[in-house]
Amino acid sequence: MGATKLERRSESITQREPDDAADDAVPGGLGEGVFHGDIFAGQLVSSGGITKGTSSRSAPVALGDVFTVRGKNRPVRPDQREHPAGPRDSETMDKIGPKHRTCRRVGEPLCGRPNCPSNKRPYPPGQHGRGRKRISEYQTRLVEKQKLRAIYGVSESQMRRYYDEATASKGVTGEELIRRLETRLDSVVLRLGFALTTRQARQLVSHGHVLLDGKRVNVPSARVKPEQVIEVSGKAKNFVSVREAVEITAEPPVYLYRNKDELQGTLSRLPERDEVPLPVTVEERLIVEYYS
Repeated sequence: MGATKLERRSESITQREPDDAADDAVPGGLGEGVFHGDIFAGQLVSSGGITKGTSSRSAPVALGDVFTVRGKNRPVRPDQREHPAGPRDSETMDKIGPKHRTCRRVGEPLCGRPNCPSNKRPYPPGQHGRGRKRISEYQTRLVEKQKLRAIYGVSESQMRRYYDEATASKGVTGEELIRRLETRLDSVVLRLGFALTTRQARQLVSHGHVLLDGKRVNVPSARVKPEQVIEVSGKAKNFVSVREAVEITAEPPVYLYRNKDELQGTLSRLPERDEVPLPVTVEERLIVEYYS
């Protein structure tokens, strides 16, 4: 009697196996992927689910088995997912991170703000920030280079390119390096008083609110040449941040001319080294020694 019941039960389970396999069907779109579990292996050729393959209930599946699906919901490995902003560059200047970390690291207000935390805590952040450390010659040159990078907000590859251009020029390499950084479009916008910080000036340029000789330029690293006119667009002239910046900031350096009423300015000539208003003292000679 017991054997007969077991046989009937096994027959009923065998009849229900197609329904169970239909429940395991995976809707999806055309594509190939690698499944990181023990659910399915084989080839999926219909949008309704599995028509050819092996179910996990009938056979074990090894990790990394390749299968094909038809539909939109295809499995993707986490390491295959692309970042929406594109690949990250380790040499890119972090423009969305802490604003005063480098200021604390060098112990000077590189941002130029009077409320910079480095004024009260002129030592590196962290548990061991106050510890006495032996400073090497390499670190001294590296810190000077990092200070100039943080002031202008450029990446290491940009800094190297500016150094190569300064080396190829006929002038003094250190002065030419600072001159090329100072004639960037975002730097000129900052010196004219249309923005309060370097990040604000870069955002103003990248969003297309700055005109160079009447043409819209959205590249912050664009080089401004003498006698070129920099103007804020008509829409940006009504920005509260731009109006406040023009009223708060002091007069621009002598190599720049600013028209407050029209919100435009002109680069009269290339700046000299002693005319560049850097927020802290920078020894460009050490930067040249670092790269050379």
